[in-house]
Amino acid sequence: VEGAIDRLTWEIANSLREKKTLVVWMFDVSPSLRDRRQAIADRVENVYKQLNQLNVVSDNALKSAVAVFGEQCTIVTNKPLDDAAELVSTVQSIKSESSGDENTFSTVLKFANPFLPFRTEMKRDVMLIVVTDEEGTDIDNLEEAIVRCKRYGLRCYCVGDSAPFGRK
Repeated sequence: VEGAIDRLTWEIANSLREKKTLVVWMFDVSPSLRDRRQAIADRVENVYKQLNQLNVVSDNALKSAVAVFGEQCTIVTNKPLDDAAELVSTVQSIKSESSGDENTFSTVLKFANPFLPFRTEMKRDVMLIVVTDEEGTDIDNLEEAIVRCKRYGLRCYCVGDSAPFGRK
């Protein structure tokens, strides 16, 4: 997790050097991911401090949102957050669910839409970060998710085991 989050810090910093950025954290709510969610929450505050030290965060340039997925996909934050402590608290409050479904690609498709105005109207970079340990039970939505992300210039990253974004 640490290495992946460090790499994402670099990606976010590069994005912020170009333009304001929205990072949408999408967490798998399966019980097997509880420890990883906690590890990420522990690192996020440090990540935001590092970004401040790099002088790439100013004027609410970095906003973050949190969504969860399992059988259902839900946006946890009512509006994108500016505060790292609030983001950490939100991630730590995610409850596990044991439905056995990880609708990874449906989640990307569903959350591309509500956050699309940040890209198209507000001219922000939008980064979708999927945190999961499964390939997704909805592989039939993979190609459509790829096409939508490419069409609108949404960058999608996966923090997980060796099953990133559609690979078995």
